[in-house]
Parts: sequence; structure tokens; C-alpha cells
Amino acid sequence: MLNRMKIPPVHERRNANKLLFFYKVVEGLVPAMPSQDVRQSKRRDTPKTFSDFKAGNIV
Repeated sequence: MLNRMKIPPVHERRNANKLLFFYKVVEGLVPAMPSQDVRQSKRRDTPKTFSDFKAGNIV
């Protein structure tokens, strides 16, 4: 179907989009994000634990 519609494979489309984005960044065509709009990740490296949790096989 892709051949009949003359659509390039997904890896070629991704590479083309990466190059296009890189060109836009170099030429200043991509607006910069203000620093106050950048969110800091609040994820922790350790999972949350519960003191009353009981592990058991339910099968």
C-alpha cells in the first residue's frame, strides 16, 4: 500500500523530520521557550512504600 501511494517508509520520514527540525533550530525559526514555562520533573527515584502492605499470592 505504501508503494502504491508513494509514501516513504517511517524511518525515512523520521530522519527527514529530524533534519527539518535541526534546520529550523539553526536558522532561528523555532521559538525559544521561556524558562518559567519549563517544568521540573517531580518524580522520585524510589517507589512509594506502604507500611500496611502485605504481599501474597492471590492465585
